Amino acid sequence: MRGLVLAALLALGAAPAGAASLDCRRAATAAERMICADPVLSALDQEMAAAWWVAEANRRAGQREWLARRDRCADAACLAETYRGRIAALRPAATCREEAGTDQANEWVRQCIQVSPATHPPCNIANRCSLITDEIARGCGMIPAAERPAFCGR
Repeated sequence: MRGLVLAALLALGAAPAGAASLDCRRAATAAERMICADPVLSALDQEMAAAWWVAEANRRAGQREWLARRDRCADAACLAETYRGRIAALRPAATCREEAGTDQANEWVRQCIQVSPATHPPCNIANRCSLITDEIARGCGMIPAAERPAFCGR
């Protein structure tokens, strides 16, 4: 995989006239021309292109690893579980509201905000429930036992 990432990054360096995802000599849209003319936008374009190549290389590596796991299965139950796991991994992450329902998600968000020491805590109903509940556990763990809210446990 490192070879793929390195090759992608080297290819990006060979892109003409600054922008990584396009040839500035052939910039056709207003957005492309702005990217080519602005060093900040060009740098963001290069960063995005590099991130995309890394994500793509990771996706391909993950698929190869999954295929190897699938091919080690000896029965239909193993294959079904392997497929279910990969499908779940490839689907976009659900929001906590979708995972647990609005009432439960709102309660976890309320608790999270109450105990999170972060300046921008992940206490948002649009995040996965595990992110919110992990932040609750982390925040509760930082509060002395005698001062913890009841939902933290003692």
